[in-house]
Amino acid sequence: KSQEAMSIALANFTAKIGGRIYFVYRHIFERDDATGGTADQFIMDTARFQLDGTFFKDFFYRLEGASDKNAAFAYNDVFVGYSGLRDYFTLQAGQFKVPCSQEETTSSRFIDFAERSLLNRLIPSRDQGIMFSGSLADKVLEWNLGFFNGVAKNTADANDEKDLAIRLFVTPLKNSGVNLFKQTRVGFDLTYGDIDNVAA
Repeated sequence: KSQEAMSIALANFTAKIGGRIYFVYRHIFERDDATGGTADQFIMDTARFQLDGTFFKDFFYRLEGASDKNAAFAYNDVFVGYSGLRDYFTLQAGQFKVPCSQEETTSSRFIDFAERSLLNRLIPSRDQGIMFSGSLADKVLEWNLGFFNGVAKNTADANDEKDLAIRLFVTPLKNSGVNLFKQTRVGFDLTYGDIDNVAA
């Protein structure tokens, strides 16, 4: 009985450890050493360590820390969530990416280029908040609704207002027999914030 109870307890908790390293070499053509310009160098661009898992089957969590060329080690994603209603409704709270911009919310492992575009720097990235999301018709329709501090990640919130983020995706041919455009999506993102009074 004790072994059976232990098996049930372990089945209620899962954990998966992962991570990645983004390592680059930069070469400057015709560098003028007299002016002390940027040197050729190897760069540890990003090193990430991640722990994902579930508990009591319907709850999930993520802890992700990262170190990059500009900053010391800090956490990226720290959140917990509930997915007991499966694809229809999910709730998560903590620090994670704001649901805005296909480029930003796609992992750097799957974007088309080694770096995200300059325009993407205008898009909110990770923030602390709460988000509701779900899908219908086997993910033909997907939606997100979130409320966030409106500041950068790992930053204290000094504003007394919160930001609103809305995302709506439609993949009209997802369940059709047309393979060529099966993953074609049409999306709409909106963020709104009102920075007026600073909290005392």
